[in-house]
Amino acid sequence: MRKKVVLAGNSGVGKTTLAKRLTGRYTEDTRMTVGVEFFTVREGNVKLVVFDFAGQERFRPVIEGMGRGASMVLLVFDVSRPSTLYSLREWATVSGASDARILLVGNKIDLGMRVDSEEIRRVAAELGADGVILVSANTGEGIEELKKTLVSA
Repeated sequence: MRKKVVLAGNSGVGKTTLAKRLTGRYTEDTRMTVGVEFFTVREGNVKLVVFDFAGQERFRPVIEGMGRGASMVLLVFDVSRPSTLYSLREWATVSGASDARILLVGNKIDLGMRVDSEEIRRVAAELGADGVILVSANTGEGIEELKKTLVSA
């Protein structure tokens, strides 16, 4: 079974590092994504095709078309930068995946939480998200939970 997963969110929230961690290709040397990168993850009989979109404004038109057909949209924010949580409202509409389930992913928990958990739940409810998972793509904390959620969704 093949599932399309879209990563969306501001530049610098760790989407590429997250994708690399999910695929087992994590390196500390990650460069800013230009346009879109593709990653694949195999878990049993499930193949996840992960679309990692650039977080810059100029790439948003590309994202809208490429998000179609996704089964899951991961709206990624940096828990140490509250502004990235609030910008998810824009990314939710840009993803182009109208029928996809939405999951909020709070990344960089290793840097400390600067976003109130009640505020995260409020934004998740507002966006119709199926849930919130907190991770550190840098240390790997929470990545297995995220992978299991993606495979079972």
